[in-house]
Amino acid sequence: MNTLKLFLALFVLLGACLIVLGGRVKLLFWMGVLLMFSRQIDFPYFGDLEPSTIILCVTALLMLPEISRYLIRHYPLQLLALGVGLLMTFQPGNQVQSAWIWSFTLFSVYMMCALAYLFIKTVADLERLSTIFIVICVVIATTAVMAYAGFADGVIILSDNTPLNPDDDAVVYSRTYGISYSNTVNGFTPISLIFLYSKKWPKAIKVILFAVIAASVFISLKRLAYISLILSLLYIIFREGKRPQWKLLLLFSLLTASGIFFFGHTIVERFQDTGNALSGEQSPDNTRTILIEYGWKQFMKSPFLGSGSGRVIYVHNGYLEILVNLGLMGLLILVPWVYKPMRSFFRHHHYRQRDWAAGCLIYLVTLFLFEAVLNRLDLFWIFGLLLAGFECARRLEEVGDKNKAIWRKDKLALQ
Repeated sequence: MNTLKLFLALFVLLGACLIVLGGRVKLLFWMGVLLMFSRQIDFPYFGDLEPSTIILCVTALLMLPEISRYLIRHYPLQLLALGVGLLMTFQPGNQVQSAWIWSFTLFSVYMMCALAYLFIKTVADLERLSTIFIVICVVIATTAVMAYAGFADGVIILSDNTPLNPDDDAVVYSRTYGISYSNTVNGFTPISLIFLYSKKWPKAIKVILFAVIAASVFISLKRLAYISLILSLLYIIFREGKRPQWKLLLLFSLLTASGIFFFGHTIVERFQDTGNALSGEQSPDNTRTILIEYGWKQFMKSPFLGSGSGRVIYVHNGYLEILVNLGLMGLLILVPWVYKPMRSFFRHHHYRQRDWAAGCLIYLVTLFLFEAVLNRLDLFWIFGLLLAGFECARRLEEVGDKNKAIWRKDKLALQ
């Protein structure tokens, strides 16, 4: 109820501001995207709330007719799957509140795509979105490095000086910066390097930002962050082909190598934990394998319609969690997420579309595959941002191709 009161109060306040500003809803959209680095903030009386979620939801409400038309036109089957999942929650033993929260986390991706469709109309807008994504990742990485140096922040830090047992992690909590305190966020920050590399910025700035992001990855000791970093670098090399910026790539490689030099032993230990869990030996990751096994058993009990939205959570595998809760209808959501970016990635499209496709795929094979991102809205907004960027890049390229075809046709007619 407190959250609803704050939501309504903000809706009225922001609506009044927009009337004064002349209806510039687009500013709200960019503000909401920019604040995605923020964790839940403890507001007096209202409790923990995410500023980005509130602002983007208010923006969607202000554009409700346009948002509704877009969603019904482009995602009817996905909305059907979410609706059936919600209906299944009315079975005995299901928690309706948990179902709504879980369903909204999935719906946030489509809401983000709809908002991007309304407000990202040009290549300049798309470039602004990639710049904001870089800013989000740099803010998270910078505060992580500050925390490691001893300043107040909220990240889980594992290093040679701290035990690897998750129960004994050195956790630095803070209400100072308001940045996400989970080291899981470092799983997506390396994806920003894809966009950073192609920016027409001074090389010195690129190197400094890369160093900050790479440093945050290594001090987090997050295995998925290492994989994400390596995949991002490999993609950059793949995209550049025979004409890479050798000096910049060399500097990036040296910075990565230095991180491996200082943290190599601990990194090996972290990956050994994974191997031990898979082989059935004692490991901090045994809990995750138990959750995945439980999720698979629940899916086999009701494979067609699922257990109902939000019935089984924290599975630490996004694909399995969707299938458990929505059944095979969950494929209506999963298949487009994977198929569309993969198709664009392997076709020879413009680098802009391929960059966003690569970002989506890296997220899907790292965080989405091995983490409980469906239970962390702040993490899943990032996937919504990446998918929205990909959809906008694809649409802008299609519009450009159509305009070129019309131009060629008119030119032939004049001849």
